[in-house]
Amino acid sequence: TRRESVSMPVRIAAAEGDLGASTSLLEELEHLAQRRRLPRAAASARLERARSLMNRGHLDAARKQIDLADDPAVWQAARRLRLRANDVEYPALARIRLALHEDRAPAALADLRRELAEAAGSGRLRRALALRFLEGAARHFAGDVEGASAVLDLALSDAAREGAVRLVLDEGAPLATAIRAAAQRGVPRAQRRDPHVRAWLKDLLAAMPHAGCGEPSGDALSAPLEALTAKEMQVL
Repeated sequence: TRRESVSMPVRIAAAEGDLGASTSLLEELEHLAQRRRLPRAAASARLERARSLMNRGHLDAARKQIDLADDPAVWQAARRLRLRANDVEYPALARIRLALHEDRAPAALADLRRELAEAAGSGRLRRALALRFLEGAARHFAGDVEGASAVLDLALSDAAREGAVRLVLDEGAPLATAIRAAAQRGVPRAQRRDPHVRAWLKDLLAAMPHAGCGEPSGDALSAPLEALTAKEMQVL
């Protein structure tokens, strides 16, 4: 879809450390959407910007972008449609991510229960997989080690079969921390008998960001704080 065709180069540029290019692409998308009166596309650009800001530790700025994107009229209409572009990018999910970055795992879990039930009821499998990963991270930071292992065991096995690496990597440090901890406990168990899962997990762990050791607080999840670009300062 159109939004995915833009979000992918945005994330690639960010992953390569070219924040200037990433910021410019998002700005172009948002301005184009506004000129063409495409409110969902404009809101999606703001959610993409919020995700980038979260993963770099700018949580207040990320919250502002989510608030700007959260137009009930836009998202109520989108709920009735099958839009792959917004399958894992919509305001309620963005707020769950923010809660995890802010070390508010219990709040994230409460919202995740509702979103998981809705995703399962509507047959949105890709969304459900993303939500299960976030549930695993939320359980990890809430201190539910066994629950986190159980959830991530199934989620990682499913993701390995689908080859869904980007879905995991894009979630940043909170999920990376939870997965590294689960992997030390032998999760997913399928890796013991399936060399494909074992190889996939090895590649995933090598590609994931590091967030320090132990049980990080919200501050640790966001450190080190990367400076905002000049264009981001202008937009914000």
